[in-house]
Amino acid sequence: LVRIRLTSLIFCLNKNYIIKVAKTFIVDNFLEYNLDSIEYINNINYKALEVKKIIYKRLEDYSRIIRYFKTSSNRIKLVFIVKEDLENFIRTNTKLL
Repeated sequence: LVRIRLTSLIFCLNKNYIIKVAKTFIVDNFLEYNLDSIEYINNINYKALEVKKIIYKRLEDYSRIIRYFKTSSNRIKLVFIVKEDLENFIRTNTKLL
């Protein structure tokens, strides 16, 4: 796990890519809560991931935007940038853009 966001979790796939998935909660872990609320939160997080897919798709033609590589029903594959500033990364890794 690389980062926990409000509606998603980000995992390192390898040294070049990350996977962003919707944050979901297992209903069995929240027995004291209203199950409808947990399902509602999970649905909101899935919808947020769908919106992010649309945003990445719309921005894919911009030369200075890091593009996504693949999406599926529950994940987005993106370039992973570590310990570099974005401008330097873009200059040295144009094949990944």
